[in-house]
Amino acid sequence: IYSDDDANSDASSACSERSFSSRNGGAGPHFLRQTEDVAEVLNHCASSNWSERKEGLLGLQNLLKGQRMLSRVELKRLCEIFTRMFADPHSKVFSMFLETLVDFIVLHRDDLQDWLFVLLTQLLKKMGADLLGSVQAKVQKALDVTRESFPLELQFNILMRFIVDQTQTPNLKVKNFSFRSQEELVEPLRRDGKQDGTVSGFIPPHPTRLGLEVT
Repeated sequence: IYSDDDANSDASSACSERSFSSRNGGAGPHFLRQTEDVAEVLNHCASSNWSERKEGLLGLQNLLKGQRMLSRVELKRLCEIFTRMFADPHSKVFSMFLETLVDFIVLHRDDLQDWLFVLLTQLLKKMGADLLGSVQAKVQKALDVTRESFPLELQFNILMRFIVDQTQTPNLKVKNFSFRSQEELVEPLRRDGKQDGTVSGFIPPHPTRLGLEVT
């Protein structure tokens, strides 16, 4: 059994409450069969056996690449499973999880804003972990896709919340990467604020204005 207490504490509000029935074409026989397939895949992903988790991720990749949109209930359960998978102890499962995560974000980006805090902060924590170069590259790929998929202002606010939250205990490498990620968002946000022609465009504060030290 694997767990991540920090991640699980943030997972209670994971995933939005949108309706997905119209995107999945109603509840005809084919859709019902697909629903059964998804349930089996998710059961495998939640298994305590690493080979079954890997098999489940492979099945999930096939579903996502086939543009199979998940229902609200399926989406909520998968967010909970993925939150735990950030702490998966098996290297092969974790590596495949990162690949599947990218497909998941690309297909469901519009439905994952409530899970973005968990997603972004867990990826940042992994950037500060001792990982193989190939795995580190997959974490970076997931971060890049996350950056491209969600509103910049929302990402900035999450990073700010993560940095100043005293209940979080990231190591120095994670803190520095978080600062750099935040600074990379500042210029696009300022530029967007000017382009939209509003006087009260979003002007993000520099971390040093908050008394935070970048090393």
